[in-house]
Amino acid sequence: MKEILYSLFLSLLTILTSADIAMATWIITPIDNRSVGQTSVVLDKSGKVHISYWDYDNENLKHASNASGSWMIETIPIQTKNEKFSNLAIDVYDNLHICYISNYKFIHATNASGQWVSEIVSDNYWGPISIATDSIGNIHAIQGNNYVTNTFGSWISERIIFGGFGNNSIAIDSDGKVHISYFSDYPNYNLMYV
Repeated sequence: MKEILYSLFLSLLTILTSADIAMATWIITPIDNRSVGQTSVVLDKSGKVHISYWDYDNENLKHASNASGSWMIETIPIQTKNEKFSNLAIDVYDNLHICYISNYKFIHATNASGQWVSEIVSDNYWGPISIATDSIGNIHAIQGNNYVTNTFGSWISERIIFGGFGNNSIAIDSDGKVHISYFSDYPNYNLMYV
């Protein structure tokens, strides 16, 4: 069965690659020449690009954007400097939100006030994170087995996934309903949907 799935994957990859080459020319733009990781990208209402990422050389969380017409990079004040995971979302007001995990803390940073401000949401977290915003600007995040939100005015966390951990993804539909995908733990690694 695995061989069949692998073969189908390679066939699909070949088709998609051929279609991409025939339909588009990719433009690669170097933005930061440091050792970076944990990138996340969103577009604002004007179609301008915003990227959050970790600068591993200097242990900084950064935001790069071409909103001014050329690429600008800013360092976001962070709570701790330790191995981290992050994800970026933009709300209906074009405010940026970055949730990240550092030193086992779940931290939310935003530029909603005009300057980057961060707050520790909770302790005892580790691993990949995915965030989204709803139609009124509330934050929804999935990290490990936990759903975290500020929908009710303050941050709450609820354990909702059992037997799953990595590579979670979250989306909010137009009715405000939360959709989560993840894969289950070893040995199956099944695709799951909540």
